[in-house]
Amino acid sequence: MCELLGMSANVPTDIHFSLSGLIPRGGETGPHKDGWGITFYEGIGVFNMLLSDGSYVLAYCSTNLHWITRRAPFGKARLVDSDVEIDFSQHTSPDDVVSVIATQPLTGNEQWQKIRPGEAVLFYYGERDASVF
Repeated sequence: MCELLGMSANVPTDIHFSLSGLIPRGGETGPHKDGWGITFYEGIGVFNMLLSDGSYVLAYCSTNLHWITRRAPFGKARLVDSDVEIDFSQHTSPDDVVSVIATQPLTGNEQWQKIRPGEAVLFYYGERDASVF
């Protein structure tokens, strides 16, 4: 299985913080010794998917996908797999909305939501738009 990461936002957003949480999971802190990236996995029906056109992000969960939406008032977030913390209030404006989708929660001090297996969720410019099915 591979690790997934996606982001939907209403403003241009730096994915560096979230990506720095995903990269170590490609063998350093996670079980995926071959790294991370986009892949298709056949054999046991695992098909977690992120599809985006730049405005919308469609997330489909076969096994494990989680999401979080960050908006004002922004606070601090600490990565689970690394000793890294960021204060988003220092890097955002009051109108920013950012949703992050990942295989497992990247931070331990925030409330992530789990997408149910078989569910597809649509995000539009950072906002959760709908459960598609």
